[in-house]
Parts: sequence; C-alpha cells; structure tokens
Amino acid sequence: MAAYDSLRSDFPNPHPIWLCSFRFNLAQNFCRKEARKSVKPRFALYISSLAGGGSERAFVNLAQGFVKRGFTDLWLILNRVKGPYLAHLPSEVRVIDLCEPDVPFRFAYLLRYLSQQHTNSPWLNGAIKAHYIALKGIAYLRKRHLQFLLLSHLMSLKLADQLRLIQPDALLSALINCNLTAILAQRFLNGFKVVASEHNTPSISLRSQTAAGTVLRMMRCLYPKADRIVAVSQGVADDLIALLNLPPEKVTVIYNPIVTPELFERAQKPINHPWFEQNRLPVILAVGRLTKQKDYPTLFRAFSLVRQVRPAKLLILGEGEERANLERLAVELGIQNDVLMPGFVDNPFAFMSKASVFVLSSAWEGLPTVLVEALACGCPVVATDCRSGPREILDNGRYGRLVPVGDHEALAKAILETLDSPDFPADRQTRIQRAMEFSVDAAVDKYLKVLLD
Repeated sequence: MAAYDSLRSDFPNPHPIWLCSFRFNLAQNFCRKEARKSVKPRFALYISSLAGGGSERAFVNLAQGFVKRGFTDLWLILNRVKGPYLAHLPSEVRVIDLCEPDVPFRFAYLLRYLSQQHTNSPWLNGAIKAHYIALKGIAYLRKRHLQFLLLSHLMSLKLADQLRLIQPDALLSALINCNLTAILAQRFLNGFKVVASEHNTPSISLRSQTAAGTVLRMMRCLYPKADRIVAVSQGVADDLIALLNLPPEKVTVIYNPIVTPELFERAQKPINHPWFEQNRLPVILAVGRLTKQKDYPTLFRAFSLVRQVRPAKLLILGEGEERANLERLAVELGIQNDVLMPGFVDNPFAFMSKASVFVLSSAWEGLPTVLVEALACGCPVVATDCRSGPREILDNGRYGRLVPVGDHEALAKAILETLDSPDFPADRQTRIQRAMEFSVDAAVDKYLKVLLD
C-alpha cells in the first residue's frame, strides 16, 4: 500500500465518490505495474483471426518464438476466434475473442447483445451500446463509409476494455483494420505501447478495400500516432512513408518470421496423391487464397500455354471467393482435367518439397510468406515482380525467375525454363540457405527490440 499512500497527498480532502474511485483504480494499476517490474514484459498480439493466410501464419510463428524465449505472459486477441492456425498456438498463449459483429446485424442479435452487460466499465459499456445502435441504423441506410468508421470505433472500445484487464506493456497488431483499431484503443486507454505491422502494399491493397477513402483518411490520421510501425519489406515501408507522409524513422523493416524447425520436419511428410508418384508428370504448385490479389487467371492462362508444349499438372492449395470464377475459366481454357484446387491444407510444405516448380502469380503482395516457404523446402520458384516483396526475396532474380505482373506469356516461358533447368539460377541448397534469412529467431530478435525500446 506504499504506492497508494504516496498518491494520497496529490488529492485534497474532501474526496468526491468519483475521485475516490479514480484514486483506487490509479493506485491499483500502479501497484500491478510495480509488482511486474521483476518479471518479463507482458505482450498482447492483435489480429482479426487465424484464417489460412501468410500474415496469420507469421503471427503464430512469432507467438511460438516469444514463448521459446521465455515470454510466456502472452495474449492473443482476435476479432473472431476461428481459423486452422489456432491448433498451432503454444499452450501458454491465452486467447481472447472480441466477437466482432456481422454487419448488417440481425435485429434479434442486436437486442440480445444490448440486454447484456459486456464490460466492467460503465462508460465503455454505454459507448459500446451506443455504437451498436448507430451501426444498426447505418447498416440499413447502406452508408459503408460511416459503417466502417463506427465499426472501427466499436471494436476499439471492446479492445480497450480487454486491454484494461490485461494491462500489457506492448500491443502488436497486424493488417490495416486491426492497426486502426489498436491505435484508437490507445486513445481511450494509455499505459502501453502500440506497434502496428503492415503486411501488404497499402496503396494497392486499398483499391479493393471497402470504404477505401475513409480508410485512407483514418490511416493518415492515426498511423503517425502509433509508437512504431513495422513494415514486412522495404517496398511496403517505402509505400507507407510516401502514402501517409510518415517520417522514415517511424517505420522499421522486419521480415516475417517464416522459417521454423517445424517447417523442415513437416516438409518431409509423405503425400498420398497419384500426382506425386514415381514417373509422374511435372506438378506446378501455387499456394494462397483464391482471391483477386493472387491473380490466378494469369496462372491458368500461362498453364494453358505450358500444356501446349509439354504435359503437366497444376495444383492450387487455398480457398476463397474466386473459386467459381476460376472453375469456369478452367473449363473455358480446356485445362479442367489437369487443374486441382482441393482447398486449404494444413501442411503445404510437404507439397512444396515435392513439386516441380512453385509459382507466385500475385498482382500485389507485402512480403509473400509462401515464396519464402517454397525456397525453404528447396523448390524452384517463379514469381511475378509485383509490389512488393518478390524482388527482395529473390534478390533481383538471383534465387528464382521474375516476370511482369499479368503477363501470362512471360509466366509460361519462365515455368517451362524452370522445368527444363530447375537448378538455374540457384540450386536447391542455395535456395534453402536464402530462406534461412527469414527465420523466426531473426524476426523475434528484431520484434523484441522494437517492443522493448
């Protein structure tokens, strides 16, 4: 109680009730922080979900790396607790579900929510309820810009309430929406550092973002208020600085934590599939969500040209909203019997280590995790020279062929050249050595430096 007594002289008597409550909470928080000075810092990680994507996998790898370093007081906050990577979280990591609502809301769900007490703070509870009511009306009016703005504020209030209970020393967030929410939450609740990590090239990814104008204005307003911004590649860093007019010293480049000992172990697992039997045809592999960003139509057209020269198979591991369009395109091109899209698989590394060539056909990226994973598995790679990441990873083509974005003829040519000469421009061991520069240990060292500074 010494800490509490030291605060008493700051407030003259008599004390109103609200001031007594404030004094007690302030003293309680102060004592908690004093008690934790002798232990390792407490971190919170914040991302929308653990769906099957590169950013989500990187966050899981980072959590594993923190735990191995002894940072076991670790919390993972999700807008929705879902996704296949949940199974790979260390048992020491505690997970919090913010229960992000669907918009527009079902009326019964809204009434049920408003009838419940969701926070221990009266003002937070009232603010959250007010945001829900406003969102309900705006959803019916289909005002997407206002809807995004209010939803961001709502989630920041819910996040602030959880952070008030956790009391982390630092919060690390990922991707635009969660970054905005995290920085807003810090406006409501001080006492912790916010590090926002950007995993895509924002000037390009915003083109497909709902309410892009509002999002960009919020980024320009809020990103400068973050304690530090992490970009997963130099290309992303340059784009952030130019787009948001950020001071360069505000942005730190840290490559994603991608390569783990577990990756090499899982890459050796057998595959029970006829395409990977002996004396098989070459298998061209792609891994990633079935979205417009990945530009699989260009890959399909390139594969159609490849098949005119030599027989081959195309395997795409991933799921997404473009599946129906891709299936129709495969039929139009007459390649449907040689293309397989089985959806998300938990162990893509076993396929990477056995494929003839890995292809990244994306229109844009931040730092494509799957490209590094393919190199780590020793697979020859071909990638589009999109913004940003592939050129950095492949060192201007030193470790794999680069082709222009959207050029299916150039992509087909590069695939055929790689099938004919898989060890050019780099052999298997050289590819693996390059991937080791994206190890979890290297990333954890740099993230700890940013979080603890």
